[in-house]
Amino acid sequence: MTLVALVGCFVAAATYKLTAPATGADTPARVAVAASSTHVRSTPGPAAFGRTFVEAMNAYAASQGDARRLANPHCVQASRGHYMCSYVFVQANGKRECHLMQARWSPPDPVKVTRGGRVGQCETLRAALKSLR
Repeated sequence: MTLVALVGCFVAAATYKLTAPATGADTPARVAVAASSTHVRSTPGPAAFGRTFVEAMNAYAASQGDARRLANPHCVQASRGHYMCSYVFVQANGKRECHLMQARWSPPDPVKVTRGGRVGQCETLRAALKSLR
């Protein structure tokens, strides 16, 4: 249970850092989102959204000296700007956990996670949703 809380705090902190108003220089997560989304004029497709989310969270973790990383996003777009994704959370010791999240794309702070948590599988979003049963 402590690990779930830790992961929740990691995602919440990263989301806050990504969406909080900038004071002075941009955070590494904002820079990563800006760099990966400069070619996106409107709402990105699900694959681009997943890449942007993972790159931003990993940039934030790296900037904080945190060895944990996200990987293998698999996203679908429910409606314009609304996504559901499964992804792998890789701990510093290499242990992998499956996670599921809902998020939305809303510039100027592009990635806003609205819900998230652990699931049993995450090879695909379908597998993640089935593992909730």
